[in-house]
This record gives sequence, C-alpha cells and structure tokens, in this order.
Amino acid sequence: MQEEQEAYDKVRSTLVTDHVTEKRGGVAFGLTFISEEAPKMPPRRLMELKKEDSQKWRENQEIILARKQLQAQLNREDARIKKQIETAHKEMARLEKYANVKTD
Repeated sequence: MQEEQEAYDKVRSTLVTDHVTEKRGGVAFGLTFISEEAPKMPPRRLMELKKEDSQKWRENQEIILARKQLQAQLNREDARIKKQIETAHKEMARLEKYANVKTD
C-alpha cells in the first residue's frame, strides 16, 4: 500500500497544468506530464513475447480460416448432393408415372 501511495505522490507531483485559456463557450487547457526519470524501453523479453503472441495469433487465425474454408466446402458438397438427390427423386417419380401409364 505504501508503494502505491509513493507512486501516486510521484505522479501527482509531476502533473503540470498550463495554457489555461478562456474562450467562448468554455475553458480550454492543456495538460503536460513531466517525469523525473529518464524514459525506459520495455524489457527485451516483453517485446519478444509480444512478437511471439502476434505470431501465435497469426497461426491461430490461419488454422481458423482453414477450418472455416473446409467447413464451407463440405457444406457446398452436401448442398450439391442433396440437390442431386432431389432431382433424382423427381425424375424417378416422373418415370414411374410414365411407366404406370404405359402399362395400363
């Protein structure tokens, strides 16, 4: 808890408000944050983890896309087969009527 308080005090003391101007319709102001410490680059391992995460995400997206494409292809084949079966049933019904009429 003390660490949080110290961090809060540090951040609070670095906040500077300047360029407060009153204009028609309200007040405009700019906020500037000044840090006492030199900016630090993130650790290399964190950067590498981000790269790995993006690579894993890309690989997962490729796998998901491949699955979706395969499922779409299977659905198209199923629809085509069902259509052929319906057409065959209609043709059989038509031929049965023709055969029944001819034998009578």
